[in-house]
Amino acid sequence: MAEKKRRARGEGSIRQRKDGTWEARFVAGVDPGTGKDIRKSVYAKTQKEVRKKMTEAIAALDKDDYREPSKMTVGQWLDVWAAEYLGGFIRSIEPDALLPVPLHRKRMSARGYNQALLLARALGERLNIPVYGDYIVRVKNTEPLKYENPQERQNNLKKAFIIRRNDVKLKKVIIVDDIYTTGSTMDEIAGVLRAAGVQEVYCVALACGAGI
Repeated sequence: MAEKKRRARGEGSIRQRKDGTWEARFVAGVDPGTGKDIRKSVYAKTQKEVRKKMTEAIAALDKDDYREPSKMTVGQWLDVWAAEYLGGFIRSIEPDALLPVPLHRKRMSARGYNQALLLARALGERLNIPVYGDYIVRVKNTEPLKYENPQERQNNLKKAFIIRRNDVKLKKVIIVDDIYTTGSTMDEIAGVLRAAGVQEVYCVALACGAGI
């Protein structure tokens, strides 16, 4: 049997998805653990826009080098590990999208990044699943939850989230967060999603904290 020819780093393809959006998928490198290709995806509303995004992403590969373990940052190693650790479960669900737990705009401004969004993007790129970082918005700037008991967390999170993307209809989604403690945040978001018509809501987290 002839060996399947492996695509070169930077090679990719473009297709239109069922929802009308465009996806470009390309090879970013090789997973040092499995030896398999690491594939990344970018999404856009038009073919021209997605082609431009793919070109820019391929040009940036030299900055984010996935070819050799020695050149991978800790963050890149974590991305690869998370996709391998959570990938089987996520693929079995076949979700329409990954939805990261959002930060309030004030906390986002102070921190400069949303760790749940970074994790969701890493998973989405490797598993070829759309990520909607703006689908849910945190409108209530809640107090830090780590010092509260489960009941206090639940009360603190009431009416903390709303749906922003009414133009996107989703039936099956996975909420992504970095740490799962009592589940109060994911429960609240799941309730908002179900009320908006999402039929199936699942959750994944990178780690579990105290209170499980």
